Amino acid sequence: MFLEGFLEITWIAHAFTGIRIAVGILILDAAIRMIRNMKKKPLQIGILLASFAVIMLINILKFHLSSIVVMFTAALVSIIFFLVEKGRRKKGQACVSSRMDG
Repeated sequence: MFLEGFLEITWIAHAFTGIRIAVGILILDAAIRMIRNMKKKPLQIGILLASFAVIMLINILKFHLSSIVVMFTAALVSIIFFLVEKGRRKKGQACVSSRMDG
């Protein structure tokens, strides 16, 4: 292909290596800023650590699973916990209001 032939030129291959490193650093910087601004609750920390561990295992064991799948799974788990917690709060408020009525 054209790109493979293009990357055979030494200085272009080195430039792409540098670009790849720069993109990795930018992603790491964004992740660190997100972690600093994150609410420090056990659920969020647990999801963060579990996602990190899963992505590391995928890379170490060379599974063919996209990190996007891990991100969507983490989002789904967060949504489920949010909905469960919201349901508990509504149920708790209903119990309190029924006690006040009675």
